[in-house]
Amino acid sequence: MKKPSLVAIVACLLLSPQAFADGFSGAYLGAGAGLTTSNVSAKANNLVFYTSLTERARSDSGTKLYGGYSWGKIAVEGGVYSLGTYKLSGLIGSDASADQFKTKALAISVVGTATVTESVAMHGKLGVARVTTDYNCITLCTGVSETSTKSTVPFVGAGMSWSVSKHFAVRADAETFRGAKFKYLGTTAKANYELYSLGAEVRF
Repeated sequence: MKKPSLVAIVACLLLSPQAFADGFSGAYLGAGAGLTTSNVSAKANNLVFYTSLTERARSDSGTKLYGGYSWGKIAVEGGVYSLGTYKLSGLIGSDASADQFKTKALAISVVGTATVTESVAMHGKLGVARVTTDYNCITLCTGVSETSTKSTVPFVGAGMSWSVSKHFAVRADAETFRGAKFKYLGTTAKANYELYSLGAEVRF
């Protein structure tokens, strides 16, 4: 059976009649941390021939700071994301080579909430993000230019929150950034990033 995509889950949450039930109204600020995953090192590996590969990082730690305003039925939210550092290393011929990609993002989205119980809710978000991927050469760098590449990409997320009190909530999120550009050895390619986080939220 085919698994539903994150986009389909978010669409269901945003279009659900429960997404327009009365809920929290006001401003909020939060922070979260967790696991990031990306195929950026795998995509970079496709652009250069390694005779021997010693590391191709697929995951790292990630963080986010976010804030928004909820009108009960719907919210607008912005966030600053650290999406991890990914290293690629090995041998090119007989020479050791190592590179790394460090990614961050600014995102804005519309959030819809579906109430599960009085204190538990599910939410989905759709928006856009401005992603910056910095490429740094670590070894075998003669003639190699380091780059910083910016791109605007779709941003999708889904998660759950638990209202511990009127002004405090715990929140879990899965968020994805699709098709972020990076430059490696003069070639532009695209990579995807995901952040799975657990955090806390203060409501005003």
